[in-house]
Amino acid sequence: MQHTIQQMFDKVMVIKDMAQVAHNMKYARPSEDNFEEITRIVEQIQCLCGDIYNDRTINPKVKAKQEDKAWQQRYPEEHQMDFDFEKTA
Repeated sequence: MQHTIQQMFDKVMVIKDMAQVAHNMKYARPSEDNFEEITRIVEQIQCLCGDIYNDRTINPKVKAKQEDKAWQQRYPEEHQMDFDFEKTA
């Protein structure tokens, strides 16, 4: 996920607010005049949802932590050789 959790939260809140506006427009003053505006809002919501849905990449910070964890599992510290170059020289 390329987005941070905060960015995802912000997008979801914007989606919620836009959906509330569209809902209010539809039921507060139903008419054909606001149909195009409601449709535009719905398309924007769909676009934001698609942006979240299509974000399948791993966040660089998460990837680094996963790689570090995999490295630690593969090479645990107790099995690493401890060289003391001062004693051998």
